[in-house]
Amino acid sequence: SFILFRGVRNLADYRFVEAPVGNRAVLRLNNLNSFSSRPEHAWQFGSRVLEADVPAAKIFFRSDLLPGVLPRGEEESLVIGGDFEVTVRSY
Repeated sequence: SFILFRGVRNLADYRFVEAPVGNRAVLRLNNLNSFSSRPEHAWQFGSRVLEADVPAAKIFFRSDLLPGVLPRGEEESLVIGGDFEVTVRSY
């Protein structure tokens, strides 16, 4: 599995499968989602960051697999959607 990060502006745009408890929540993500392996890159995309432990089977693509295909600066991973337990980090 991989610890990955996704910056978000508004949590209301996401579907909660379970009510949040503290900074933990279970979200249902869309079919394909962009995550970064570095939290500092995720902060560039919103005032909150979702941290998820993503199983390798849910990784559709990683930018470090084929150099030059996706920008490596963000260390991007494309993740297949579904229900994910996340930790929500805020400023």
